[in-house]
Amino acid sequence: MNIASTAVITVLVVVFILYRQTREQPLKDNLFKLPLIIGIIGVFETAQYLGGGHHVTVGATVAVLVGFVVAAILAVPRAHSMQVYRNPAGVMVRKGGALTIVLWVVAIAAHVAISLVVPAFFGDGIQHGMGGLDGASIMIYLAISLGAQAAVTSGKVAEHHRTHSAATR
Repeated sequence: MNIASTAVITVLVVVFILYRQTREQPLKDNLFKLPLIIGIIGVFETAQYLGGGHHVTVGATVAVLVGFVVAAILAVPRAHSMQVYRNPAGVMVRKGGALTIVLWVVAIAAHVAISLVVPAFFGDGIQHGMGGLDGASIMIYLAISLGAQAAVTSGKVAEHHRTHSAATR
């Protein structure tokens, strides 16, 4: 894929994620379904990029790997920014607010900063930004971020069930 189509798809996916994160969403569905789908798309895009004969530097590779770790780390406070509760219909739901959005912006800014700074640290110079391996693997970054957030949210749901079932005994 070219830079423009990657950018458009990424923006659409991020808008979709932000929309879902700020709306009351039932927790009956598998929380890992969306990260898995996005991750599969990301693996396909990354494999396509790597198979295209592009030169991949050590700095770019390290930047992507560091970005994946940062994605998981930043997902933890974002997951805690989301409310998990039983709505009036008795359905377990989750919903994020303004802090959730701010933490998504921080995660995206961190990804961009890492993709620019880390390769320069390895002597690759300032990269063109999101057009190389970092752009090809952005969906994996989002999948890792959502997956880590889902893991923390699952823990919050389990804690909610333990707390409320103990209170009803």
